[in-house]
Amino acid sequence: MTPAELFGGRFAIERLASAGGMAEVYRALDHATGARVALKVLHAAGAPFAGHFARESYVLAELDHPGIVRYVAHGAAPSGELFLAMEWLEGEDLAQRLKRGPLSIAETLTLGVRVAEALGAAHARGVVHRDIKPSNLFLPDRDIGRVKILDFGIARPQATRPATRTGILLGTPGYMAPEQALGARTVDPRADVFALGCVLYECLAGRPVFEAEHLMVLLSKMLAPEPPRPADVRPDTPAALDEVIARMLSHEPSHRPADGAAVAVEIAMLDDAETAWVQGGVPLHRLGAATPIEDLFEVTGVGLPDEVPTVDAARRPGDGASTLPLDAWYRQSASAGAPHTVVLPGASLALAGSEDDPALVPHTLLGRPSPCVGREREIDEVLRAFGAVVGGFGAQPRAAGRSPPAALVVTGEPGVGKSRLVAEVVRALDLRGGLLDAEGIVRPVSVFTAEAAPLAEGAAFALAAELVRNAAGLGPGDALSVRRDKLLDRLARHLPPASAGRVVEFLGELTDVPFPDDTSVPLRAARQDARLMGDHVRRAFEDWLAAECDARPVLVVLEDLARADAASIGLFEGALASLASRPFFLLVTDAPPSFAAGRARTLPLAPLLSDAAHAIVRHGLGEAAEPAIVTRIVQRGLGSPLRLELLTRRVRAGADIPSGPTPELVGRAIASLSPDAQRLLRAASVFGMRFWSGALLSVLPGASPRAAAEPWQAERKALAELTAAELVVRRGGRTPWGDEHAFRHVIVREVAYASLDDAERARLHLAVGAWLERAGDAEPAVLAEHFSRAGALDRAVPWAGLAAEAAFEASDFDAVLAWVSRGLAAAPAGEVRGALRLFESQARKWKGEHRAALEAGHDVLGLLPVGSPLWYSAAGEVVLAAGNLGDDAALVDVFEALSALGAEGESGAPHVIAVARAALQLLMAGHHDHAEAMFQALPELGGSARTSRATPPNPHTLDRRVVAVDPEVAASVHRARAFRALFAGDAGTSVREFEAAAVRFEEVGDLRNACVQRANVGSATNELGDYARAEASLRDALAQAERLGLGALVAHAKLNLALALARQGQLAAAQVFAREALTTSTRQGDRRVEGYARLYLGMIRLAGRDLAAAEAEVRAAIDLLAAHPPVRAHALAVLGQIAIFRGDARAALGPADEAMRLLESLGGIEEGESLVRLVRAEALASLGLEAEAREAIVSAYERLEGRAAKIRDPLWRAWFLEAVPENARTVELARAWGVAESASLEDDTSA
Repeated sequence: MTPAELFGGRFAIERLASAGGMAEVYRALDHATGARVALKVLHAAGAPFAGHFARESYVLAELDHPGIVRYVAHGAAPSGELFLAMEWLEGEDLAQRLKRGPLSIAETLTLGVRVAEALGAAHARGVVHRDIKPSNLFLPDRDIGRVKILDFGIARPQATRPATRTGILLGTPGYMAPEQALGARTVDPRADVFALGCVLYECLAGRPVFEAEHLMVLLSKMLAPEPPRPADVRPDTPAALDEVIARMLSHEPSHRPADGAAVAVEIAMLDDAETAWVQGGVPLHRLGAATPIEDLFEVTGVGLPDEVPTVDAARRPGDGASTLPLDAWYRQSASAGAPHTVVLPGASLALAGSEDDPALVPHTLLGRPSPCVGREREIDEVLRAFGAVVGGFGAQPRAAGRSPPAALVVTGEPGVGKSRLVAEVVRALDLRGGLLDAEGIVRPVSVFTAEAAPLAEGAAFALAAELVRNAAGLGPGDALSVRRDKLLDRLARHLPPASAGRVVEFLGELTDVPFPDDTSVPLRAARQDARLMGDHVRRAFEDWLAAECDARPVLVVLEDLARADAASIGLFEGALASLASRPFFLLVTDAPPSFAAGRARTLPLAPLLSDAAHAIVRHGLGEAAEPAIVTRIVQRGLGSPLRLELLTRRVRAGADIPSGPTPELVGRAIASLSPDAQRLLRAASVFGMRFWSGALLSVLPGASPRAAAEPWQAERKALAELTAAELVVRRGGRTPWGDEHAFRHVIVREVAYASLDDAERARLHLAVGAWLERAGDAEPAVLAEHFSRAGALDRAVPWAGLAAEAAFEASDFDAVLAWVSRGLAAAPAGEVRGALRLFESQARKWKGEHRAALEAGHDVLGLLPVGSPLWYSAAGEVVLAAGNLGDDAALVDVFEALSALGAEGESGAPHVIAVARAALQLLMAGHHDHAEAMFQALPELGGSARTSRATPPNPHTLDRRVVAVDPEVAASVHRARAFRALFAGDAGTSVREFEAAAVRFEEVGDLRNACVQRANVGSATNELGDYARAEASLRDALAQAERLGLGALVAHAKLNLALALARQGQLAAAQVFAREALTTSTRQGDRRVEGYARLYLGMIRLAGRDLAAAEAEVRAAIDLLAAHPPVRAHALAVLGQIAIFRGDARAALGPADEAMRLLESLGGIEEGESLVRLVRAEALASLGLEAEAREAIVSAYERLEGRAAKIRDPLWRAWFLEAVPENARTVELARAWGVAESASLEDDTSA
């Protein structure tokens, strides 16, 4: 079957998607609806299964449920082939997803309810699926919340006769119910319940519940008295979920839930009971009398108790929990303002908002909230700085033309209290309800916080992603559908409707919350282009913050910025610049020295004064403490709150008051813990500053899961000990990963980590990396770091590659090269090495390191399968680098490889783009025949695909449909054709093609390439002689290129702007721009642009009649352009023109003849063709060679006339003939010598 055939008179086959023993599945276009479908066709070898195939068709036609793949049509083709058309799904099946690791608890519950409901719908119609397994559960767009059941090929009504002969199994061993595997004559819905239980077990455990090489061994495991329980291998499995799955896996059908609907109800009830908690709560002191406590308990779906057991932060370990009457508990909570957690059956309700926001968690010393003392002035200074930016309280009148710094960097020694200071600023805003303005009115503000993670320094955009996750309330283990809803609900609330979808989609990419791209052209294009993705993410991030600022002033708090990834730092610096006119303020601790130069000021945090230090110690020890002890602690505390608290705890525990550096004091505190607590703390340090109880327990060596009475009793006791010692604090609410905790201070984490021996460190990094890999919620850079530190380099390599891709998205090319180097250190071979080297080639290209880019690209071509998409991408990089370097041999090598391959490779965007790039570079290198072969291989824009195999295809013609559906590919073709027109002397077509390319790039949000094309429009407009319009276009392109940080484009725009200005007589300004372009191109090693810059400088000098300087520049250009014949021809013509100005016609004729020979051999050049012909004619005339001169001017005039005729716009045609000096001079000579009638061109230009 071919892609062109219309199958069954309705479906246009596009491609083969998959093939199996019974049928083939094609992607096809349904001409009846315009939608894409999956067309399943029974092939000849599948004839024995015709009954199953027909049954699946009839079953699907009867079922209509969002959790079941949607039926479209079925029937038989004229050739007799049976077919079934279903909705086309993009994504992956559950089996593919489980290869990356198990699901979270929340994801498992979501999947379980959805599949059970869908099965319930089938069971209600008497249909039993009988083959539920991971590969038959499809995740559209990888979204677990939209899972669909596939393949009803062996489904049957319950009451019918057996499906097949005795002894032949229909189903999949390992998922079949025991009665099904034993060949029972009737199989009811409980067989599907058993299979779903197997799937849910595998989702949690990461491996199948029943595994064996032989069927009899498998059956013996399935018939065991006690069914396996997921909690045996995954201790964080909720007990109720563990029980439900165990019943589903019972070998006795009567012990299982009756059908899918029953399972759905059980899991849904379990989901409500086990995971209900309130997020985004508010402090009790804000609730007031208007909020009945009964309303708060209603949201959990549980009854209101008469008494409430509480855990009080001020209670010392061992004192036990307290139970209060409800009204007394409420009064105590409201008056104390301390956080309480209400312990209810099946649910946890955190009523104090401090649990959700780390900045609002009370700071405690010896179990009691500790006041912040000695920092009142600094807190006030921060609030005043914020107020100055937003026009708030205490702001001095702004000086004309000046704005106050929009960022404040808090600095100081470790332990001096920087984090506490920013927490108190946030707390002050929270307590006041906002920022107090100059009139005493409270203005609400938005506060967003993030903290750099120790292992994420190399993870591009990691800190920015953390900020967005926190702002949206994304929790670890949230299902994809939940995360999407949170992003849409919490981030889009202030965005303009026209941009909300785009912004949220790309913030989803930033936070690893993918949205479908079927209706989003920019998202689909960005997923094919890492650099474009980075541009979109930056724009979305700034647009989101701008919308938040338009709603209310925004304070962004960033902790430990010096540890953050370079891409995030750049993103926040960019936000400071773009939001300069909005109420936006950054409060940062420990930033890099160069951060936000000119936009930030520093707030040094000095050690506490004696009075403040005394207050901290007396608060901890009580007013009855001996003054001498207090004084000694203060002396050895050195004004550091961290040291003061460590020493106070030691005295309270009856220990001495040592001196020594702060890490040593922390080490003493750790050494005083129990061995279990020390072991737990060391393991926690491998996660970073944050960890989760369930995750931590799962990576501990030797811990015994499912202790009979109380699982993980010793470990949980050790965690409580760490919390009581105030070395770690509990943060956030309950999550599927367990309770979130954080180290009290970075020094605590560093000391704990340093205490690991090499073997323990490697083992824990491997365990943590594996756990995070299974959880699927970690940055690739973090996973690569874990596996690298574990010595598991083979496992680190793929994550290093993904980290390199993320760095490329962020345009952090140094980070790309660093990750590539780390990946290559594991000595990968073949395609893995090829993919890494491709990233290297691309990064070096953008750094202007063209030789290194070429070498890496050449390596890739030898490593990847020829004709694969990545091979084409590498070919495109090689031709660009070779063109920039003037490496003729490398350019021709790629041309020959592309020509030999023809259309045999995988047709797609990389294929078309590589051919378009090759065509362009070959054209610029003077290989017109080779270039034309590549142009002929490009598809006609807007053309239709071949409709019949009767017409043999051109072996070099690419699939036109790729261009029709991919704006970026279309833009590449437009761009190549624009240069082709320019070389052919058709400047008008060139301008139109460049403009079309810019529009198509803008369609996908590719602002960089759109900017390049706008600059090319200016360059082509120069050729038309419309210099004022060219100047305007180039100035706009230059400004945008500078905003986007496009160094190479800045040089290109300046170069062409220099020409536009020179032609308008602005020689001084033109020389400045040309010199700047020369400096940039020389640094980047781009000999072609460097040669152009020298040439233009020579032309500017010539216009100013500085002939000696002009000649020096032009001769330098000629030397640089040996490998760039088109530009060299132009330079030779200018050299001849200089000689003519000197009156030395003989000296002019040599370079003029050489330029003419180049022009004739090339068939056309990018610019300067008229000058080449004119200079030769004038040189011949000056030497008295009238016949040759006349022949030359006739040729020049005819060529000029032909080029002018191609320009459709009459005004442009007039500019071309009259404003371009060499064109006007050619017309003048032609008329003076009687070659042309005076009226002929005038008539043309007025047509």
